[in-house]
Amino acid sequence: MHFFVQRTELRDLYDKVAAGERISEADALRLFESKDLNTVGAIADLARKTRPAGIGNRASYIINRYVNYSNYCILSCQFCAFARKKRDADGFQFTVEEIVQKAREALHLGITELHIVGGLHPSLPFNYYTEMLQALRGLDSRLQLKCFTAIEILHLAWLAKKSVPETLRELKAAGLDSLTGGGAEIFRKDVRSAGLGVAAVAAVKVVLYDLSTLEALYRVAVFFALALIALAVAYAYNRRAKA
Repeated sequence: MHFFVQRTELRDLYDKVAAGERISEADALRLFESKDLNTVGAIADLARKTRPAGIGNRASYIINRYVNYSNYCILSCQFCAFARKKRDADGFQFTVEEIVQKAREALHLGITELHIVGGLHPSLPFNYYTEMLQALRGLDSRLQLKCFTAIEILHLAWLAKKSVPETLRELKAAGLDSLTGGGAEIFRKDVRSAGLGVAAVAAVKVVLYDLSTLEALYRVAVFFALALIALAVAYAYNRRAKA
């Protein structure tokens, strides 16, 4: 047993997995909320090593189809190569019927999941998204609909003039199974503020302890350059949101 597991608050979960017992939903929530990544990793490694006989190190995967319903976006993030404006010749926007056709073709190839994302569209109404989910759900009830980044959900909440929880409930009722990853890291104000706080502490540490070499000066310069870029993106987004 790793030394850090012996004094962690997750010791009981480690022991449960070691004994071959199945964890509960409450246990899973504790693992999800834990900041003790070393122990979470140790438990995951233990679960891998104690799999039932015959499974070994085999890993499973899914076959999905990635669909962008549109690349039009109200934002102008400098790091994004995907977004387009209505004036751009290579911009596109699919109708619900076109997306359903793409899904139908993909189902014949054996997919089990649709991964659907797009830009923050300037004019599509909220019912476009719910009707898309309903139409796709009607194709095959077993099809997993993994759609929208966190920033798209916030955009849809603004469109619907509802809270984020209400918007998620309505999308789920229309057929949404899960969200895609990404899109919330720098656009969520409280997360961004916490991240800048951690970065500030790191900068102070560098200034106080690591400024003995030219390399450290270079690291400080890079840090402030990245911080300015992040702030510029946040400022542009907030201006767009208020427009």
